[in-house]
Amino acid sequence: MQPPADSHDSEGAPVRGGARLLTAVAVAVVWLGTLAFIEFDRRTTMSVARSTGENLARVFAEQTARSFDGLDRALRSLVNALVQDPDTDLRRVGRAGEMLGDGLIILTHADANGDVRNRLGGGGPIEGLSVRDRSFFEPLAKGEAEMIISPPFRTRSDGRWIIGVARRIERNGKFDGVVIASVDPRYFQKFFETLDVGEHGAVLLAREDGLILSRTRLSDDMLEGRVRSSAIADLQHDQVAGFMDRVSTIDGVHRLVAYRRVDRVPLFVAVSQARGEILQPVVRRALFLLFGASALSIAMLALLARALRANERAAASTAAARRAESRLRLAIETLGDGFFLFDAEGKFELCNERYRGVMGSAADIVRPGMKFDEYLRVMWDANVLDVRGKSFEEWSERRKLRPNEQGRVYEQRMADGKWMLCVDQRGADGSMVGVRTDITALKRREEELESAREALTRRTRELRQAKREADLANAARGVFLANMSHELRTPLNAIIGFADLIPLFAAQNERLVAYAGHIRDSGLHLLSLIDDLLDLSKIDAGKLDLKPELLPPDRLVETCRTMMSELAQRARVQLELTVEADCPPLFADTRAAKQMALNLLSNAIKFTPVGGRVELRLRAHAKGGVELEVVDNGVGMTADELAIARTPFGQGRAAHLVAQRGSGLGLALVERLIEAHGGRLDLESAPGVGTTARLWFPAHANDTSMRVA
Repeated sequence: MQPPADSHDSEGAPVRGGARLLTAVAVAVVWLGTLAFIEFDRRTTMSVARSTGENLARVFAEQTARSFDGLDRALRSLVNALVQDPDTDLRRVGRAGEMLGDGLIILTHADANGDVRNRLGGGGPIEGLSVRDRSFFEPLAKGEAEMIISPPFRTRSDGRWIIGVARRIERNGKFDGVVIASVDPRYFQKFFETLDVGEHGAVLLAREDGLILSRTRLSDDMLEGRVRSSAIADLQHDQVAGFMDRVSTIDGVHRLVAYRRVDRVPLFVAVSQARGEILQPVVRRALFLLFGASALSIAMLALLARALRANERAAASTAAARRAESRLRLAIETLGDGFFLFDAEGKFELCNERYRGVMGSAADIVRPGMKFDEYLRVMWDANVLDVRGKSFEEWSERRKLRPNEQGRVYEQRMADGKWMLCVDQRGADGSMVGVRTDITALKRREEELESAREALTRRTRELRQAKREADLANAARGVFLANMSHELRTPLNAIIGFADLIPLFAAQNERLVAYAGHIRDSGLHLLSLIDDLLDLSKIDAGKLDLKPELLPPDRLVETCRTMMSELAQRARVQLELTVEADCPPLFADTRAAKQMALNLLSNAIKFTPVGGRVELRLRAHAKGGVELEVVDNGVGMTADELAIARTPFGQGRAAHLVAQRGSGLGLALVERLIEAHGGRLDLESAPGVGTTARLWFPAHANDTSMRVA
């Protein structure tokens, strides 16, 4: 059958149209994805900036509250002294003389008429000086307030800018003057410099009426003009903290502002970040993504043009391929197997009668010039193939030779139960020939063996993939923990060191010494948690070196007694540590053995109620070596909770019944360490009865070192 001369054009049109449509869809997906990611990046960046601003505002508010609390306590002390003796020398009141500096530059005492009676700091004579015209004097004189923080004003002696913190003096129920602490507005800028808010960001301290007391890049003009923050001035009286997005009335910069009321004083703090600076990295990333999307779109269009040109060239060769059909038909009819031929353009040319028998009812539909995809659809619709469990798309893709594939051999089950050996081979000119050989008898003998082999292959592949994923996860965790160890240890060691130094320089301040103790305990606890995490990671990665040696049991018991006695006393739990007479030395890594014993004792004490009992016993094991046993009469666990407790970070119901919860690493780490010694961990527990943990350390071996693997 000869097709019309222009049939290749009509058949190629849908292919070209489909390629254009697919390319348009791909370009649209690229641009939509790029724009969606840019918007997501913008939202994420703004959210992080808001969180950062709120955190900085909270830190600044707390710092400001502490500063003004200390200043107010000093003023109260001065008021009490002046009530007793109006002529009291300010330098002799407590440590008033030591208060000057660090922002506090002048202490002033004025009588009920506003005349300055006494002054500490500031220099110059006080004769004729009066504070009666200052904004804080009249409200204090009338009893409208006990303490007032004034707007910034210049001192009369040297013209310096100061903020007045004034407190009322009252003797026998009558107003008797004021004491004023004068604070340098630029004192707070030392703290501002520690807050990273960008080049155009701002940090400010303002009164409730919005009047700015101090600010980043504070100028004399700003103090002279008594500039107000509109962001603070617009707040409602009951607002404590919040966030706003607005343009500054001071310098016109668009900023994100996080504000917070300062506890116990009528002040607000605000931390603002320039919106332009926040979004600048987003803009850079967006430009990069837009450039990439443009380049990718251009590349897709170039590939589409190339594909369309290739399709045109393939269509031109159809006529020549068909002319060879008649010469081949006679030869292939003599073959004993089914044979078919597709030309270089992927169009059906011819087949022999034996293959027509293989095609069944499809033989009446398949015609010369039919595209390979159409041929596959006809074969599918004719139901001559056994394709159970497969879709047409999946089956047809497996039947196509890829551009760089020269040939393929596969087996195909037919609908009538027969099996065909299918050989598809690409010719030098790009055509494809296929040979179909009946292998039904052979296939029946191989089916059972092949089924078993495929099942084994699938299982092996799954196990290898699982192992690769586990190795990658362990490697990533190891790198993460190693990096975090370095990043956390350095500041933790500094914190612990400073906490140890505080009692040496502030021994008379019991509250400060107590706070330093809490800081040191928390730092040591976190450092211990980091060590446990690193040990667990090293064990999983096979990188924890253990150096076993003969460890006297008495030495291990004394270490446990030294380190656990205080914990047991605080928990009001009775602690007993015993070594049986026939107990041999432990063959173990000294550090690891102590770590295991201390972890078990710590858990036992933690989960034992007041008045309870915890025992540690060391004795010879029946199989040789040493058994370390820790017994408590605490809350206990069920079998399911025991299983959870053995896993890293696993905590059973009992963890929620105690005031101090742990990390959930203790038992998991103990089990890994004892297994690395060749021993094991046994646990017995019952709710309301208690828990027994036993560690078996094997007897001394010839090896003097081991590595966890």
